[in-house]
Amino acid sequence: MLLYLAMGLYLINLGVGAAAQFTHLHFGKWHHLLYFIVFLAAIGAVVRHFHPALLLTLTMLALMPKSKPGTWRHPAAALLGFTGYLVTIMN
Repeated sequence: MLLYLAMGLYLINLGVGAAAQFTHLHFGKWHHLLYFIVFLAAIGAVVRHFHPALLLTLTMLALMPKSKPGTWRHPAAALLGFTGYLVTIMN
């Protein structure tokens, strides 16, 4: 259950980030708050449902603050991090 909650929160944050990038709206405070919650949920998912692919998700979440929003690295890191969840649920 926690795995799917974490994955759902990640998807919501992906949507907020995509909306901000494509509409040029600013969700900064909310996007960052949601990022913190997503990170905590991802840690919980790793502890509860360990799968090596979830380490990719955690790594990308940890690197996210290093990638500047508006560059290709930010959405690339987000999408790569999501693949950790996809690989986990497919196994």
